[in-house]
Amino acid sequence: MLLLALFILLDYIITLSLVSNPTEEANVLARGFMEMFGVALGLTIFSLLINLPVFLILSLLAFYPRFSDFTPSRFAIPGLDIAFAWFVAGTHFSGALGWIMNGPTLLFQLTGAALYLDILFVLSIKRRQSLAKLSMQN
Repeated sequence: MLLLALFILLDYIITLSLVSNPTEEANVLARGFMEMFGVALGLTIFSLLINLPVFLILSLLAFYPRFSDFTPSRFAIPGLDIAFAWFVAGTHFSGALGWIMNGPTLLFQLTGAALYLDILFVLSIKRRQSLAKLSMQN
């Protein structure tokens, strides 16, 4: 959840620092919020509203198994990781990189998704190593 928040924050900070006029924003919804509330407040409201469902879903997924005997399939968690990588991390990475350089949006999105999955992979290896050390100590 923190990793997704960092991708979202990257897009937010770069967009906020480089937008001087709402017409520069390519996202029609974000532009509408910026025109209505001003650049900073409009972008903040838009970012909070558009990303709230993602964090609600992740919060439910994090706490739901504690209250139920529900066991997801072995494909559910990797599938969610791929979906969040493409639709959240990749999209926000593409949005941030689009302000810095011109290039193919699809390539930027693919790069962001791959970066997210790589970081997730490394973190899962580190977690397994620390759990193995803890089990060896006990």
